[in-house]
Amino acid sequence: KCRSGPQRIENEGKAYQPQHSSLVMLLDRMQSRKDDSVEDSVNSVEERGPITDAYVQEQWELLHFGRAPNTEFHNKPLGARRKQNVMRAQHIFEHMLAQNIQPDVKIMNELLAVHAEAVHVDDALAVLDRFSKFGVEPNERTYRYLIQMHVRNGDINAAVQLKDEMKQTKGIIPHKDSYGLILQSLTHREMLVEALKVLEEASLDQRRIPEGHLRYLRSRCEKLGIKHPNIPADPKQWVKDTKEM
Repeated sequence: KCRSGPQRIENEGKAYQPQHSSLVMLLDRMQSRKDDSVEDSVNSVEERGPITDAYVQEQWELLHFGRAPNTEFHNKPLGARRKQNVMRAQHIFEHMLAQNIQPDVKIMNELLAVHAEAVHVDDALAVLDRFSKFGVEPNERTYRYLIQMHVRNGDINAAVQLKDEMKQTKGIIPHKDSYGLILQSLTHREMLVEALKVLEEASLDQRRIPEGHLRYLRSRCEKLGIKHPNIPADPKQWVKDTKEM
């Protein structure tokens, strides 16, 4: 249900901030917006009782991908969960704009993230284009979401191009996980020379690539007899040595 006018939040007698009351009103309204394949199971105000500070914070966090609202949601197929997250985030964003609430970089990143997680490439890039409209500059986290999306979509060239773009045009150093995802993807494509160049670039940028992304490259180099100075020693080597004893 949708209630007109500002809604009061029961939190020691204080009214909640406009963006949070808008959020609650929107979640109530979405009860009447059922999707044929993805149902929203948020209870109405009457069913859940007083709206508390903790409840509003919980609902806000539920918009982030990976935090299932309930067991029913968690048991849905992954594609359905992603579709529902996109729907919830988009509705809330539109409602915020209708309430003249200016989005900041965190809000824009969260909106972009749900599209990126669902690998909605065009929609995610469309959100990126809207950053400038609201006077928001993309940051390292913005590009991390986009690089991850391109890698998951199998478009390693787009991921590499985006990495170069963020450094050259924005002066932003990629996150270690962004470097790691690109390196791992190149290695699995047997593009070892390109993968080693990414490793060297990350080292120059003082980004230490996580072991999980580096493990396969180390293994391939060992089999080919390649010893690269930027590949650290295997932290699990002691296990291999123990087994050989």
